[in-house]
Amino acid sequence: MLSPSFVFQHWRKYASGVGPSLTILRFQTEQFTLKDRLVRITLFSRRCNRRLGTRMWRRGANLEGATANFVETEQLVEYEGLTSSFIQVRGSIPLLWEQIVDLSYKPRPSIIEHEEMTKVVERHFHDLSQRYGDTMVIDLTDKQGDEGNLSNAFAAEMQNFPDIRYVHFDFHHICGGGNFDNLQVLYDEIEEAIQKQGYFLMNSKGEILLDQSGVVRSNCIDCLDRTNVTQSFLARKSLDSQLRRMGALSSAESISQSDSINDKFKKCK
Repeated sequence: MLSPSFVFQHWRKYASGVGPSLTILRFQTEQFTLKDRLVRITLFSRRCNRRLGTRMWRRGANLEGATANFVETEQLVEYEGLTSSFIQVRGSIPLLWEQIVDLSYKPRPSIIEHEEMTKVVERHFHDLSQRYGDTMVIDLTDKQGDEGNLSNAFAAEMQNFPDIRYVHFDFHHICGGGNFDNLQVLYDEIEEAIQKQGYFLMNSKGEILLDQSGVVRSNCIDCLDRTNVTQSFLARKSLDSQLRRMGALSSAESISQSDSINDKFKKCK
């Protein structure tokens, strides 16, 4: 099995020191067979150490543009000498905001008024573009209440950056009641852009056949449940594409057609 350091140092084109400083947070592997050949999936999660802190106590961005709960997740697939990688990132809404803990069940988030707000957002996305290339933002927050106010402020700031695609998807409204298959609505909207960003593919000789040219950045308020479900959905779509390109699946096949493989995929997430 390949070590995380090998993957990070040799399979990533991004220069050390550019963008967030990342530390391995999680490393998990599952394997199964397709066409009597072994498929190994390894999930790496790397957390940025530039704005650490616990939930509620650390929100949004600092003046340098580093955000709380910023995590890079890499889905690594190995099959018949081929190695493929798909990367996504998550992070707190990159505005200056806070959610001061009090005795209420759900403390109210509030935006910190600051003349540097637009510069903070610019610094954040400059870091991402330097590290990953083209960035697409998926904002999963509600459009109502205090959360809606924060979401609207984020959307307004993103209008200052027309080269960055911002997509709002009201997860609770569209996928409420556990109807997570409704994420297909989101995927239909962004499929072309995700396919354009692509994924990394290398053969057994170390030759790069494909490269990932951008990244999807997802967020909700906590960057937990809604973000987890959405990133898992996008990762599943990518895994189908990766395995088809590697010859493990036909164009009509999907891992979701096999309960056992689907269960292993869920464990890896």
